[in-house]
Amino acid sequence: MFNNKKLILFFIFILLIDFNVAANSTLESLQLTQILKDDYDGVDGLGNPRSVKILMDNSKVFVSSGDDNAFAIFNVDNNFNLALSQIFKNSSTNINGLEGASGVAYLEQGDQVVVTGFYDGALTQFSKNKNSYRFNKTISDGLHYERIFKSDVSVGKLDTLGLLGAWDVIKTHNEKQLLVASYMSNAVAIFDITSDGRILFNRAIKDARPLENSLGKPVSLALSSLNDELYVLGFDNHQLTIFDRKDGGSYW
Repeated sequence: MFNNKKLILFFIFILLIDFNVAANSTLESLQLTQILKDDYDGVDGLGNPRSVKILMDNSKVFVSSGDDNAFAIFNVDNNFNLALSQIFKNSSTNINGLEGASGVAYLEQGDQVVVTGFYDGALTQFSKNKNSYRFNKTISDGLHYERIFKSDVSVGKLDTLGLLGAWDVIKTHNEKQLLVASYMSNAVAIFDITSDGRILFNRAIKDARPLENSLGKPVSLALSSLNDELYVLGFDNHQLTIFDRKDGGSYW
């Protein structure tokens, strides 16, 4: 019996060694390749970076910048080194909706990117044009920053889209809808995506009744793998709200 116990302990010891070696091997396989910094070596669009998305083929990386009020696009080479390709800023001609740029979502349908602007209360759409991207349009109620963030008077019915303080944006798995977490609107704004790539407002969810009157000022969203449950993080109320998409289908 004593020898058996010693033998069992020996095998456990060997297993632990193998596990630690495997873990260390995994860590060692993560190799540093590059660091990019805002305003160094021609890099721009990384001032207070808030979201990053990578194309499935690893050809491009998209970054939103809250301080640069920008949407930056980086090309990726075969060694996964990044080089700035394009940058869109609110200060650029005819570009708007990127003040406090936050969330980024990529739509394979039509090769489009959408970016939320926290201070602009906006959803800005970019679409591919040959080998680059171009500004398409901005969806917004057009309310000024001062009116949204510094006025004591409620915006009330002026908030028609539920995009004020737009932070996070995600897509449904079938790419038929976009969902936006909007802090100042205290809402989840829902947009339908048409077959030709247009983004159309559907409605805004502004409460969690009968359980709660508020979503707690949403800042982050996630959909379940089956596309049937929506998770909403409410920053101010320290709240996680879960909605069931009744049929797990395309629409709310």
